[in-house]
Amino acid sequence: MLLALSLAAAAAPQPIAPATFVQWTAHKGPRRYRALGVTVSIVPVRDRDFTSPRITISARGKKPLTLKGEIGVSAPHQIGIGSLARGQYASVVISGYTGGAHCCDHVIAVQPTATGFRTVDLGQWNGGMPGFPKDLSGDGIADFRFVDNRFLYAFTSYAESFAPPLVMNIRGGKAVDVSAEPAFRFLFADYLPEARRGCVSPAPQASPNGACAAYAAAAARLGQFRWAWPVVLKSYDRKAKWDWPTGCRGAAPAGQCPQGRQIAYPSYPQALRAFLKRTGYLG
Repeated sequence: MLLALSLAAAAAPQPIAPATFVQWTAHKGPRRYRALGVTVSIVPVRDRDFTSPRITISARGKKPLTLKGEIGVSAPHQIGIGSLARGQYASVVISGYTGGAHCCDHVIAVQPTATGFRTVDLGQWNGGMPGFPKDLSGDGIADFRFVDNRFLYAFTSYAESFAPPLVMNIRGGKAVDVSAEPAFRFLFADYLPEARRGCVSPAPQASPNGACAAYAAAAARLGQFRWAWPVVLKSYDRKAKWDWPTGCRGAAPAGQCPQGRQIAYPSYPQALRAFLKRTGYLG
C-alpha cells in the first residue's frame, strides 16, 4: 500500500519555482518535478546499502534523457529547472554529493537541443554553488559560481585554506572558466578584504598562508598584485611546515608532471608566485 501511494504521488509532477533548487534524498522515494515545460523524474535505485537516483528529463517534442546520479547512503541531490541563456529553452541543473569529509558536489547541466537534451559536465566542486546559476555580468548567460578548489590544501590545511571566486559559463556546449573576464572583477573586489584580513590578522593558532595566497590571487585579478605582494611577504608564516605546490619543467597536463621534471620550491613566496602563474592569475 505504501509503495502504491508513493508511486501515485510520484505520478503527478510537483510544480517548482523556476531557477531555484529543490532538495532530493533517497528517503523521499520517486518524485517528479516540473517547471517551464520541463519535467524531471527521479527514481531511487538500490545497490546493497547505497542508493543512486535514476533521473529522466523530458519535455514535449523532445526525446527524453536519462542519467544516473551520485551514489550514497541518502544520495542527496539538488535539482533546478531554469534558462541558462537569454531566450533559451529551460535547462536542468543537477548537483549531487559524491561523499567524503569535504568533497564534492558534482554539477551537471542538461541543456535542450532541437530534438532532445545534452549534458554538460561542470566538474566536482568543494562547497558546490550558492544557488541556481544566474546572470551576474548582464550578458544574458547564467553564471555558475564556485570557489577555486586549487587553493584548498595547497598552502595549509583545508580548515585554514581560503579560495577566491571562480565562475564558469557554458559556451558552445562546453564548460568554460570565465573568472578572469572584466565583468567579474566585482566578485574579487568583494572578496579581497576578507582574504586580506585572514592574511594580515589570522585567527588564533591559524596559519595566514592560505589567506595570503587567496589575497594575492584576488589582487592579481584586480591589477593590484604589486601592492598586495609586500603585504604577503610581511604576513606569511615563515615557520610553517608544508609541502608547497610543485612546478613542472616543460608543458604537462595538470597534475601529471612526469617523474624527474618536477620543480620543488624552497620557500612559500617562490611556490606561491609559481602557483599563481600556473593557475592563470599572473601572466
